[in-house]
Amino acid sequence: MMKSIKVLLSTVLCFCILLVENGYSKNITENSKIIKILSIGNSFSQDAVEQYLHELGEAEGYELVIGNLFIGGCSLERHVDNIRKDAAAYDYRKIGLDGKKVHYCNMSISRALADEKWDYVSLQQASPFSGMYETYETYLPELYEYVKERIDKRCKIVFHQTWAYAKDCRNTGFKKYDNNQITMYKAIVETVKKADKLVDFYRIIPSGTAIQNARTSFIGDHLNRDGYHLDVNVGRYIAACTWFEVLTGKNVIGNKFVPENVSDEYRDIAQRAAHEAVCHPDKITDLSYIKDSSLYKNPSIPVDIRVNDLLSRMTLEEKIYQLNQYTLGRNNNVNNIGEAVKNIPAEIGSLIYFETTSDLRNSVQKKAVKESRLGIPILFGYDVIHGFRTIYPISLGQAASWNPELVEDACGVAAQEAFTSGVNWTFSPMVDVARDGRWGRVSEGYGEDPYVNGVFAAASVRGYQGDTLSAKNKVAACLKHYVGYGASEAGRDYVPTEISKQTLWDTYLPPFEVGIKAGAATVMSAFNNISGIPASANYYTLTEILKKRWKHRGFVVSDWDAVKQLITQGLAANEKEAAWYAFSAGLEMDMTDNCYQKHLGKLVKEGKVSMEAIDDAVGRILRLKFELGLFENPYTEILPDDKRFLLPSSLNVAEQLAQESMVLLKNDKGVLPLKKEQKIAFIGPMANNRLHLLGSWSAHGDEKDVISILDGVKKEKGFLAKNILFAEGCGFDGNEQRGFAEAIRVAEQADIIIACLGEKKTWSGENASRSVIALPRIQEELLENLKKTGKPLVVLLSSGRPLDLSRIEPLADAMLEIWQPGITAGIAVAGILSGRYNPSGKLPITFPYTTGQIPIYYNHRKSGRTHQGKYQNITSEPLYSFGHGLSYTKFEYGTLKLSSSKIRRGDTLRAEIEVKNVGNYDGKETLLWFVADPFSSITRPVKELKYFEKKEIPAGESRIFTFDINLERDLGFVNEDGKRLLENGIFYIMVKDQKVKIELID
Repeated sequence: MMKSIKVLLSTVLCFCILLVENGYSKNITENSKIIKILSIGNSFSQDAVEQYLHELGEAEGYELVIGNLFIGGCSLERHVDNIRKDAAAYDYRKIGLDGKKVHYCNMSISRALADEKWDYVSLQQASPFSGMYETYETYLPELYEYVKERIDKRCKIVFHQTWAYAKDCRNTGFKKYDNNQITMYKAIVETVKKADKLVDFYRIIPSGTAIQNARTSFIGDHLNRDGYHLDVNVGRYIAACTWFEVLTGKNVIGNKFVPENVSDEYRDIAQRAAHEAVCHPDKITDLSYIKDSSLYKNPSIPVDIRVNDLLSRMTLEEKIYQLNQYTLGRNNNVNNIGEAVKNIPAEIGSLIYFETTSDLRNSVQKKAVKESRLGIPILFGYDVIHGFRTIYPISLGQAASWNPELVEDACGVAAQEAFTSGVNWTFSPMVDVARDGRWGRVSEGYGEDPYVNGVFAAASVRGYQGDTLSAKNKVAACLKHYVGYGASEAGRDYVPTEISKQTLWDTYLPPFEVGIKAGAATVMSAFNNISGIPASANYYTLTEILKKRWKHRGFVVSDWDAVKQLITQGLAANEKEAAWYAFSAGLEMDMTDNCYQKHLGKLVKEGKVSMEAIDDAVGRILRLKFELGLFENPYTEILPDDKRFLLPSSLNVAEQLAQESMVLLKNDKGVLPLKKEQKIAFIGPMANNRLHLLGSWSAHGDEKDVISILDGVKKEKGFLAKNILFAEGCGFDGNEQRGFAEAIRVAEQADIIIACLGEKKTWSGENASRSVIALPRIQEELLENLKKTGKPLVVLLSSGRPLDLSRIEPLADAMLEIWQPGITAGIAVAGILSGRYNPSGKLPITFPYTTGQIPIYYNHRKSGRTHQGKYQNITSEPLYSFGHGLSYTKFEYGTLKLSSSKIRRGDTLRAEIEVKNVGNYDGKETLLWFVADPFSSITRPVKELKYFEKKEIPAGESRIFTFDINLERDLGFVNEDGKRLLENGIFYIMVKDQKVKIELID
C-alpha cells in the first residue's frame, strides 16, 4: 500500500513540475483544444500511430490535425538534400479536424510546412543513425533553420526520440551498437540530449524511453514486428500515448481510447510507460511490478508469451491432460449428446472427432471452455486422407497426376469441409516412401520416390494449412508415419523394419524434412520398430533430428495405441515404462491408450520425467491451439450440408484430379478413345459399383454420392444410351462363374468391351496386406472368356496399389489404371474413354511383372554383376516402370541441352529441352529430370529424380522445359549422419532415353 502511495505522489509531483517547465499551459488555452502537428521523417511511420494519436485526443475532447510527411528510413542527411533541391520526395498523409484521411504523393517539405498553420513540427533521425551524434552535427542545424524560417512564430519545433531495436534484431544498423539494445538506447538518449543543445528544440518526444519502459514489464522484448519497426498494436499505441501527453500536457493514464487488439493489461502498461517517459525522458522506469491477470487470453500478444503465461498457471494434472487424446462421436446421436459430454474430461487436450456435424463437438468444447479452470479449448482431429465428404483420388493416384498445385487445391477442399464440420486437425499427409505393393498402406502415400513424396507433402501442407493456421476453413496438417513405416518387412503392417542410417537419411527422412520446411504443424510417430528401437520411442528421430536439427516447433502425436504397443514390441515391461520411453524420446501426445494420463504424474514425482520436459511438451500443444485461433474462436458455426459439402467448385477439383491421376498403361492400335457410334459393353464387378471407388480412407464419403463408371458413361455427351450395355460377369472374388454366360452374351452384341476390374476398398489401407498383388483368379478368368469373343478388349483397373498384370496384360488391347478415384470416378473415366480428356497420368510406383519381384523400384543401387543375378524363370524387368504413362497424342523430345559441361562449386547450371506435340490431340506432358552419379564415395542409385514439371501442349505446338540445377542439392548426397556432401567428378543429367555428361571440377 505504501509503495502505491509513493508511486502516486511521485507521479503527481513530476507531472506538475513538467507542466510548468514546459509551458504547456501557454499552448493549450481554455478556449482552444485544437492542435496541429506535422511530423517530418518517419515519426508516425506508415500506419497506426497518427490514427491512435487522433483517437486519444478525441477521447479527451481535443481536435487534432495530424500531418505525416514520410519516407521510410529517411536520415537527416537525406532531408537536407531534399530541402536543397526542394524535392517532392515524400508521401504525405493527413488527418483533418473532421477525422477524414487524405494521402498525397510527391510532396516536398516546403509545401507540407505551408499546408497548415502548424502548432508543432517534429523532426527525427533515421533509427540506425539515431545514436550517432556526428550525423546530427553535420545536418541538423541546416534542417532546423529551414523549418523555422517557414513556420509561424508560435509553432514549436520538437524532436522525436526513436527506440532501440529488439535484442534479436537482424537489421544491419544494429551492428553500429554492437547488436546490444541497451547500448543503442543509451546512445540515442545521450545523442538527442546533445542535439538539443545544438539547436533550440521546444521539447523531446521520448518514444524510445517509453518503449524501453514497457520492455521492463511482463510484455518483455516483444514490441517490434521485425526487430525494429514497432508492431501495429501495443508498440505503436505506446508511441501514440507518448505523443499525446507531450502535445496536450494531459496525463495519458486513464485515457479511454484503446485499440481493438490491445487488452486492458496492455493498455495500462502502454499508458504508464508513456507517462513515465514524459516525466523522465532520459531514464528507464521499471514496470515489472505491474502484473497481468489474463495474458494468455489476449490475441494481440505474441504466441510464445501466451504459451509461457498459460503454462505458469497450470497444475501438473492440467498439463498431463493436454498430452492425451481420446475419441468422440463414434456411436453418439442427438439423444445421448449429454452423456457423451459428461464422459469427456473438460481438461482433455485433444479428441478424435467422428461426427459430420459440429453440435456434439461444440457441446464438449463448451464444457472445456466454461467448466475447466483455465478454459483451454480442445483440439479436434480426424483422418481426412483424401477428402472429407467430397472424396477425391487416393494419395497414390494423386501422385500419378504429377500436379502438386491440383493436389493443393484438393487438400484445400478437404480442409474446408473438415473445418466446417468441427475438425481442426487432420492426420494427413502420409509421406512414407513405399516400394512394396503388398503393403496395404501404399495407397495412402505418394509412391516409391523420396523427392515425389516431398513435393506432394509440401503441396498437401499448403492446401490444409493455407498461409495462416487461424484462417477460416483451414486445418493443421500432420506428417505421418515418422519414420520408415513403408519399409515394413514382407509388406505387413506393424512389423519391424531393418533400416540402415544411410537408407534412413537418403530415402525415408527427406519427404518429412520437406514437409517440416513447408510448415507442417504436427508429426505422427510410426508403428514400426526401426532396427531395434521403435519409432514411437526413438530419441534419435523424434528429438535429435526432428526437434534439434530441423527445429520443428510443433508436436508429435502417437499413432493409435502406439505407446502401449511398446510393450508388445518388447521395449517396455508395462504401461508405465511405455509412457516413460515414449515421452522421454520426444513424443508429446498419446493417442487413445491412456498411458500418459495414468503414469506421467507418477514419473514426474519420482524424478524420472522433469517439469521442464513436461512444459516443453505441453507448450508445443498449446502453441498450436493458439495458432489455430481456438482460444478466440473455440466453436464451429453450424451450417447446413449444402453450404459445407459437395460444392460445385469442390466437385470440379475432384473431377480434374481424378482424370489427371488416371494412367493409360497400354493402347495398342489406338483402341482408345472410343468412337461415339460404337456399341460398348461394360462388364465386370467394378462397372456399376460405387462403394469400392471411394478407397479405404474415405472419411465421411457416401456411396450414394459416387458416380459409377456405368452412370458416368451414360451421362457423357456423344454416347448413346442404347449403345451402352452392361453385365456384371462375376464378383470381386470367390469362384462363382454363373454370370459368365450373360457377360459373354452381352459382349458379343458389342463392338468393343470395357472390362471393369479391380480391388475392393478394404483390400488396401491399414491392416490390408496381400501376399500376392494380382487380382483374384475369378476376374482373370472372366477376362479370358471375354477375350475369346474376338472383340477389342479394354481393361479398366481400380486399385489401391500396383498390380501384378502378367496374365491380364497379354489379353488387353488397352489398359487404364484409374486407382480409387473418389466420387467423380464415372465422369472422369467417361471423359477419358470419349476423348474429352486426354490421359496424362504417369506411374509414381513400379508395376512389377509379378509379385515375386518385390521389392522392385527404379532408384536402386547398382549390382556387382549386371550380366548375372537375374531370375531364371521370369524377366527381371518390371512390367511398367516408374514414370510410365501413355497419351492419346504423341510428344517428340528435342535435344537435351546444358548451359555448361564443366562446372565449379558456386556455378549455376541450367538444363533445357524442347518438347513438341506432334499428334492430333492437345495434351499434358510431365517431364521427369533424373541425375546419375556413376562414381561416389557412397554409391548412389542408378538414377534419381530431382525435378518434374507438367505442361499443357496444344497439338502442333512446342514448350521448353527447364531444370535449374542446384549443385549441392541436386548433385550432392547425404551420409549416414545426414551431412550433405558434394564430390568432384562426372554426373549425368537424364531425360527419357537421353543423358548428357557434366563434370564438377572444383
